[in-house]
Amino acid sequence: MGSLRTVYLMQREEQDRFVDQWRWRGDIAREAFVKTLLEDDYFGPEDALLLLDADQRHPPDLLAKLRAHNLDMVCAHYYRRETSPIQSLCYELGDGTWPYLPYLKPPKEGLHEIAITGFGCVLIKKKVFQDVQKTLPKGASPVAIGTLHEVSKDHANWGPDFIFFHRARKLGYKLWLDASIESLHGVTIWIGHKSAEKLIDYAKWADAAHDLLLSRLEMYGVSLEAFKQRKRILEARLEGLEQQAQDLAKVKEDGRDVDVEDEYKVTIAIYQMQGKIKEMEAWIEWAEKYPAIERPDQLPTTENTPKQVTIPDEMPDAEQAKQKRADVYKDQAIELAQMLPDTKYGREDGLE
Repeated sequence: MGSLRTVYLMQREEQDRFVDQWRWRGDIAREAFVKTLLEDDYFGPEDALLLLDADQRHPPDLLAKLRAHNLDMVCAHYYRRETSPIQSLCYELGDGTWPYLPYLKPPKEGLHEIAITGFGCVLIKKKVFQDVQKTLPKGASPVAIGTLHEVSKDHANWGPDFIFFHRARKLGYKLWLDASIESLHGVTIWIGHKSAEKLIDYAKWADAAHDLLLSRLEMYGVSLEAFKQRKRILEARLEGLEQQAQDLAKVKEDGRDVDVEDEYKVTIAIYQMQGKIKEMEAWIEWAEKYPAIERPDQLPTTENTPKQVTIPDEMPDAEQAKQKRADVYKDQAIELAQMLPDTKYGREDGLE
């Protein structure tokens, strides 16, 4: 009831229409709200619908702050309604292709373009709903549960939030997060930045993110975005290990015994994880330097690679074959020497 009360107490302007339906199932109520918005001529294309979930504690100035941006789609931040793992419901955009990773450490200030979010606290203009609906079969709701074969290549149902924001983005609309606004999600506690920072399990977050990464690899193979996502997952695991090390250090400070073997294992794991992260940074650097091959003519072939001098295995004259090998070896040695940097003594080796 405390969360529902924040909906009624939210600051509104005189022209705003307020409709609540907390007795219905959430997806049914949402479709009804959007249907009314689309069919009522009172609302113009630039008017917007603020969707709120009744199990969240919304700040009283949420609507005022979101409206002030005058964006097609803008949301506040909130976390998923669970504690294992604790996970942001705002997903990083990455390279614009699914699967996206949820924020590990969500920003707390500024506007940030994101890929998807939930419908718990988001302001969307009517024209976005209109344009998304035009891409659907007649009578279909733009915020309904459905399939997304173009992404998953199967006929499994997807959440209406993912489907809607995916289709809106394909039409050129962008979704923004105002990171300065936060709605608390009710579980057995109110999940927000403060509680998430204390309770987050980095290993569980990384495990969930790794499952998403596997889906990416199945769909697109090894790519720059896969390297970047892999790096963020490794960084999460490193944070979890460093947290373990801090916990062990605190135990020692309190005068309690610590198993030396545990300290050793955590220290080695941290060292290994740091190495893996460095490795991924190198892969990212190379992937950015050398874009992925997309056409057959980009592959190395005998026609677009330097000719290589070969030495015949057999020649009629053994002495001639010996001389041929000597000439080739000499040419290769000279070529190698010329590739070496000059020294302070200059080039006095007769190879100029």
